[in-house]
Amino acid sequence: FFLYATIYLPRPGLKMKGVVNLILVWTKLVTKSLLIHEIQSRRIISVVRDSDVPLFIPNTNSSSSIEDDEWKCKLNKTIVLSGPMSMNSNDKFFATGQLQLKAMEMMVDYINNDRCGVLVGQSRYSVRMRTFGDESSSDTTIKIGDALVKDSSENNFYLAGYSSSLTGPYARILQREDKVLIAGGAAAVSVFKDKANIYGTFPPTSKYLAQAIAGLAGVGAKSVASIWEDA
Repeated sequence: FFLYATIYLPRPGLKMKGVVNLILVWTKLVTKSLLIHEIQSRRIISVVRDSDVPLFIPNTNSSSSIEDDEWKCKLNKTIVLSGPMSMNSNDKFFATGQLQLKAMEMMVDYINNDRCGVLVGQSRYSVRMRTFGDESSSDTTIKIGDALVKDSSENNFYLAGYSSSLTGPYARILQREDKVLIAGGAAAVSVFKDKANIYGTFPPTSKYLAQAIAGLAGVGAKSVASIWEDA
């Protein structure tokens, strides 16, 4: 509410009706985009983030206020992204996983709220992200992967949490089932090798220090020591 009020209240021509609409949309968005529940059968905490309210795009060519007929953004289809993440404060990878999760949530919010979804052909798709707590455990991550591919009608694409050690077995499941995975928290070459459907966002571990070593050599360094964590 405060964010939207700060942005929109000073704009000329914005009547109180527009402000009220903004507040109602924001309230509904916050209430319905964060649906937290527990999957009792597996005791896995899950979070769903999406947008199921119509958003508006102000008519920038008009000085009039925001009226009902100016609500143009209609998201009538949905792309579902699903995957594991360390979500319990006791999980080994909780701190890093939460940073990754927040970045993914920002992506979902930006696509749905600022970009009016994803345009595919003549349809606009909202993005829904389903995240399941992996307990920083390979066994739990594998269970999540198996459950997701069995319920593939509910998922379009797949996301991975933090660490190569958790993503490796998860990636093997998705590659076997011919699913597309974005492994944003993995960097080990083994996660991606011979897996055409698995995509990453980090440089591979084999090249982590390539630029640093070249730069150090350029200023006369003769040797370099590095410390690695098996994650």
